[in-house]
Parts: sequence; C-alpha cells; structure tokens
Amino acid sequence: MRFSEDWYSQAGQDQWVTEFFENKRGGYFLDIGAHDGWGDSNTWYLEEKLGWSGICLEPGIQEYLQCKSLRKNSKVLPIAAWSSEASLKFGTYEGLSRQVTDKADRSGFPVKAMTLTSIFEKYNVPEVIDYISLDVENSEIEALKGFPFDTHLGIIWTIEHNLYRNDGWLKKGIKEIMLANDYVIAKENVSCKDSNWEPFEDWFVHKNYIK
Repeated sequence: MRFSEDWYSQAGQDQWVTEFFENKRGGYFLDIGAHDGWGDSNTWYLEEKLGWSGICLEPGIQEYLQCKSLRKNSKVLPIAAWSSEASLKFGTYEGLSRQVTDKADRSGFPVKAMTLTSIFEKYNVPEVIDYISLDVENSEIEALKGFPFDTHLGIIWTIEHNLYRNDGWLKKGIKEIMLANDYVIAKENVSCKDSNWEPFEDWFVHKNYIK
C-alpha cells in the first residue's frame, strides 16, 4: 500500500531519499527486489520524477517483465542477488517471489543468482551509489555477503528485516554487516500499514555522508 498519494513506497522510502538528496536530479540507485517496478516501489518516483537511473533486480518472472516494460531508464535484470554464483529455485507465495528452500517442494522456477560484486563488474556500476533499496524476502544477508564493500558504497540504504515476522535474527545479521562496514542507522524499526505498524525496516547512512 502506497505511503501517500504523493509517494509510491510503502513507508516513505522515496520521500526520505528525495529529501536527503534535496531533490537531486540524475542520481543513481540499486533496487534489489524491485517487484513490478511501480507498486510500492522505492525507486519509481526517483526515476520518473527526478530522472534517476540504475539497476533493478527482480527474479520473479511476471514481476520482471512488468518492471522491464515500465522502467525504461534503468537496467532491469531477472537475477537474484546472492552470496555466490548459483542457480536457485523460486516460487510465488502471498503474491511475492521468493526462494524455495524446501527440497520436497517441486513447484517453482529456476533463477540465476549472482553476487553484487559480479553484477557491478559486468554492468559498470559506479563506486558511489546514491541509494540502495534491499528487499528480498529474508535473503537480505545472502545479498549483503556478495556486496563489494571494499570498492563500492551506497550513501543511503533501506533494508527490510521484517522483525515483526521473526525473532530478530535477520535484523541482527543485517545490522552487524552494515555497522562493520562504516554505516550508521539513520532510522530504526520503520513501520507501515502493510506491516500492521510493526517494525519491518532499518535505514542506514554511510558515515562519510552523515548530515
């Protein structure tokens, strides 16, 4: 559900990015788990209204096709961000594409997985990325393990941890990785109507860009 009529994200992520960068035009984003590129999108406003561009990663088949048709200024890839190069199996659950981990589950479809390091090298991603949105249905730590923190940084990140759905293991792991790589929490345990106003995300800023 959209944050408001003016913003497209679930919890005002696009508004926060816009205000942080003071309506900057022509920025660069990485949208990991972009879904259809429009519904509850953290980056649609940036691309459509402010002329930003970047990479959208979406392994869901239908979501990828919809995203690709909409996001003309960005590179849209049917790839999952992972800790290694792999072939994963995904299925659709509650309207969202996510990895199938039950070996007995014969449903789903194959998905190519790559590290963000490999993706950055292949697609010449700039060393400084203005904004990174990470929302991959409990696979956030796997994605972060493949991020080249030694060569690249995202000035600000919004990362889903769904604390209201688990015992905190995901939030804890994400926080450890981000703090170890010179990020600080700007907004913690963000909530929205879709999470029944329970905490589902943390937002980070690189220490060199704290205002």
